[in-house]
Amino acid sequence: MLVGVVCLGLGPASANSRGSKPAVSESFFFRVSPIEAVAVPGSATEYTVRVTNIPFADAPYARWYLKVPASTGRSPCANVRLFGGERLGPGRYVWKNRGRSFIWYHGDCAEARPGLAGSPGTLRVVLENDSEHCSATFKGWSKGQASDHGPAAVCVLGGYLPFSVPRQLLRLYASVNNKLSALIQRVRSGSFRGSPEDFGHAIDAVLQPQRDAFKLFLPVWGCRFDGLFEPVLKAKSALEAQLANVDGGGRLPATARGTDTGDMTAILDDLRACTPTATRPIGVPAAVVAAVGALKARADALRARDDRKIDKAKLQLISERLDTIVKGFPAVFGIPYADLVTRVIAENAAIAAAKQAARSRGAEAATPALERAAGHERIIGRALRKEAKRAAKAKATA
Repeated sequence: MLVGVVCLGLGPASANSRGSKPAVSESFFFRVSPIEAVAVPGSATEYTVRVTNIPFADAPYARWYLKVPASTGRSPCANVRLFGGERLGPGRYVWKNRGRSFIWYHGDCAEARPGLAGSPGTLRVVLENDSEHCSATFKGWSKGQASDHGPAAVCVLGGYLPFSVPRQLLRLYASVNNKLSALIQRVRSGSFRGSPEDFGHAIDAVLQPQRDAFKLFLPVWGCRFDGLFEPVLKAKSALEAQLANVDGGGRLPATARGTDTGDMTAILDDLRACTPTATRPIGVPAAVVAAVGALKARADALRARDDRKIDKAKLQLISERLDTIVKGFPAVFGIPYADLVTRVIAENAAIAAAKQAARSRGAEAATPALERAAGHERIIGRALRKEAKRAAKAKATA
């Protein structure tokens, strides 16, 4: 699901005040032409739309809807000759397998009772990706060999038919939220009597199901979400830690050197394993694989210096380029992939801070950090619930 179009409060947009609109680049959104209709042999009309400015790795998916007078039943108006149609209701049909071109074999449909605005029916195409949906219509069919055009397409933010969020995933986040709230209340009230180690174990026990929940997230380009997400998370975390630890002489502690390169290798291996094949046309775009490969080469070269010094500016550039690449990953359940990475990194940092505070000053001192961790977890949970409602509403009205 790229750009926080579902108003999740994730990432930088969360800093905006309530009711303000996050800045969005127009270059992100695809554009759809009016429907062009041309008569073709066989008492039929071919309808076509042109799609431009397609976002990187997020091409829109098309569905064609036909609405004819309900009284025509299975007459030629219903386009029974075109493979793949599904009946949605009286006089309403949809094709999900036609791409950006559609043929209506209307035959003698004109003899039937006229439909909307005096035409024998209305055709509508809906194109949607994870962040936007556009709709264009054409009433009736082309009357001659010259092409006719329908009105301009209408586009709005938000995927038109989002994927349903598994109930198991929603229940899991609700459970984690309740248990984390209960733990915070115990710490705040002073009723948590365990050692710092017990406190750490208690946090891990509560949040482990959330980590396991990544197995329930939608695949990304055919890759398992959790398999790809883990190395992305580790590489980004390592780069942030290294930038914080580079000293004035441009040196890193021995334990911090090179930790990101191994994770970038894992990212690259996972992406390569999901590239398209002859039997699986959907997969990771070649440009994404090439970008990660080039970034890994930069990181390897930075680590290869004999004097072990690190150029902080170059390290910062690698981190920023990784961010840029990840922002191009498909969104999941309406949540931008990069925002999920940012949110989980912040949650992990807050958990580490809570454990450290408990070790040095006792469990009660860990409350602020623990509440920060809970805040990140709740935002993800709310985003999933909002997407679940949006998916249910869209399917009920489609």
